[in-house]
Amino acid sequence: MPPLARAPRGVRGRCGGPDSPAPAVQPASHTAQETTMTATVLTAETLIRRYADDLAYVAQEPPATDLAALISQLDTAAPRYEAAGINGHEDLETASLHLDEALHGTDETSREVFLRRADELLRPLVGDMTQEYRAAAGD
Repeated sequence: MPPLARAPRGVRGRCGGPDSPAPAVQPASHTAQETTMTATVLTAETLIRRYADDLAYVAQEPPATDLAALISQLDTAAPRYEAAGINGHEDLETASLHLDEALHGTDETSREVFLRRADELLRPLVGDMTQEYRAAAGD
């Protein structure tokens, strides 16, 4: 480790004297470790919990309990949202493709990537679209 540099004259360091060494700086890796957050794993079950009730309402079916059923309900709901004049159905169709890729993925990493992509599309849309659909249906 290089010797500590002295603060310029008149600039106080931690000890307070004008000739005190400059305060030590933590290595960047230490700071990064402190601020790194652990990423949570996104699962099919999480997506089912988030979206099954809304999609089931629009698909007029019981809530999905597995990913294949959620995909089916998404495929049923997307054209119904479109028929009701609700924007966003294209993103739902894309999310359905991502979920299908996740369902048939061969490794955990690719499955999680496709689940995340689907969630990024579904999260901002499904709840609002379903509320709009309910309002149009008079519920």
